[in-house]
Amino acid sequence: RRRRRPSSPSPAAEHPLEDDDLLREILLRLPSQPPYLLRASLVAKRWRHIAIDPKFLRRFRVHHRKP
Repeated sequence: RRRRRPSSPSPAAEHPLEDDDLLREILLRLPSQPPYLLRASLVAKRWRHIAIDPKFLRRFRVHHRKP
């Protein structure tokens, strides 16, 4: 009998943090204190690029605004 090969997962399923939109949503939910976003921005160049983007920072401030 032949064994069926398991279907390979989609690239997004293999590396969910390769999706910039998903990474933005994750970074957006970090606590609002500056050290958290700073530390996250040191993980990788791509993370830093997202963390220092003016549009992202504006959205981050709005997300963490006190009601």
